[in-house]
Amino acid sequence: MPDFIGQKIKLAVDKAEKILSDQKIVKVPVDIESIAKSMGIDVTKIEFSKDEISGAIKMKGKQGNPIIAINQNHCIERQRFTIAHEIGHFVLHSIDNMHIDSAGVYFRDSNASSSTTNLKEAQANQFAAEILMPRGLVIKDLQGDFKLKNNNEDIMTIAKLAKKYNVSQQAMMIRIGGLVI
Repeated sequence: MPDFIGQKIKLAVDKAEKILSDQKIVKVPVDIESIAKSMGIDVTKIEFSKDEISGAIKMKGKQGNPIIAINQNHCIERQRFTIAHEIGHFVLHSIDNMHIDSAGVYFRDSNASSSTTNLKEAQANQFAAEILMPRGLVIKDLQGDFKLKNNNEDIMTIAKLAKKYNVSQQAMMIRIGGLVI
């Protein structure tokens, strides 16, 4: 079973890398809203009834474009991750075949995103990490100006990297922890 999960996560990595390559993205921060737009996905900011909901994706009408709604009350780093996460659902989970009803919406909320028990959520999180913090660029930074030294300065280094990539420090720490350098 772990091999199946590994294959699903690798699919998320491969899809993100293909988009980065196709869009010729070689610098950060990645313009995730431009990527969404180039894929025909509309992005809108709304106020959700629950603050723990970060975003959702669904189709506009039976033949319409997908639309990502993100929580306007969340910080910009979280909004960016949510957009990337929802694009991951679109690319990986056949959103185009869904109906418009409550069952036809993928939500990113605090319960699903903090747990890797849901494979689709884990895939979308991996996709988001790959697209916002491209593996090669992060590794290049860690081998260059942002070397980690296993001391108290590492916290500042991670903060600087997070700022450069316009992601949260938590997302950057998780990303670095998942890289093999």
